[in-house]
Amino acid sequence: MAASGFYHKPKEAKPFTYFDNERSILLLFSAFQDTKGDSQTHDDAFYTPLQGSESDIKDDISSNGNVTPFEKAGLFSTMTFWWLNPLMKKGKQKILEDEDIPLLRQADRARTWYLKFMEQLNKRKEGGSSDTPSILSIIFYCQRREFFISGLYALIKILTTTSSPLFLMAFIKIVEGNAAFKYEGYALTLALFIVKILESLSERQWYFKTRLIGLQVRSLVSAAIYQKQL
Repeated sequence: MAASGFYHKPKEAKPFTYFDNERSILLLFSAFQDTKGDSQTHDDAFYTPLQGSESDIKDDISSNGNVTPFEKAGLFSTMTFWWLNPLMKKGKQKILEDEDIPLLRQADRARTWYLKFMEQLNKRKEGGSSDTPSILSIIFYCQRREFFISGLYALIKILTTTSSPLFLMAFIKIVEGNAAFKYEGYALTLALFIVKILESLSERQWYFKTRLIGLQVRSLVSAAIYQKQL
């Protein structure tokens, strides 16, 4: 056949080996030398922050300096995330370094939530109950205020979302000439604008609050496990 002249037998694939050339050997040798030389440095970097009193003193000293503006943010700044602007401006001007990142506020630190957790745990142990205190119930009790606020934002989000069909039906009636009063269209437009603003703000705050709760709970549990291992 004419097409047979264009047929080529595929070559057999050679098995892949990690040491098939000198570059692989040189790469592994270099990586081994770097790891061996820097092992002490990495170990020191990992274990230095876990020191006891020294890290606490540094934390107390630095807590008076570069703390996140979120700690003193007002209602408008909190709802609109205006407190992030200084960090955004600094990041636009240069590459952020470690000292440019502000510290967490006191209410979000692992030490704060660990102390709250241990306080509630000791209270329940001193209550005289023979049953072992539930860790989950203690965490829920410590986070009850944050859960309530997050649920409130979620409720506002749901109510504003479900109100959209009602506005649509009202606009349809206006188009059909069944307006309740003369300036109903302007009133509905203004009301829809306000509702959508509330929907956007509540949704952002709901997501932010739930992530913040997750951060606080993870910090609490990590601190408790670390303290247990000491």
